[in-house]
Amino acid sequence: MSKLVTELHIIGENGSIFDTDMEYIIPLYQRAYAWEDKQLVQLIEDINDVAEDSNYYIGSLIVSKQFGRYEVVDGQQRLTSLYLLLNCLGIKTKSTLTFACREKIELYP
Repeated sequence: MSKLVTELHIIGENGSIFDTDMEYIIPLYQRAYAWEDKQLVQLIEDINDVAEDSNYYIGSLIVSKQFGRYEVVDGQQRLTSLYLLLNCLGIKTKSTLTFACREKIELYP
C-alpha cells in the first residue's frame, strides 16, 4: 500500500510540489483548461489575504500513479493555475507538469 500524502506545499522551505522528481500528467480525459480571469483573480486575492505565518489550503489533488507518473484525476485546474502563476512570477520550477495530447491527424488526405 502506498503512503497517503496529506499536504503538499506550493512554495515552502523544503521545496514545492513542482521542485520534486515527481511528474504530474493531465490525461486526455480531463476537460481543457477553463479558468478565466475571474477564477484567477480570486485565487490571487485569496493567497494575498493569507497572513504570512498561516497556511492557505487550496483544496484536494487526487492522483493515480501510472507508470511512475501521477495522473491527475481531480484538481487539474488549480494545479495548472498555480504552475502558470509561479512561472509568470519568475519563480523557477521544474517541468513536472505535462499534458497528454492527441496526435495530429490529417483530415483531408
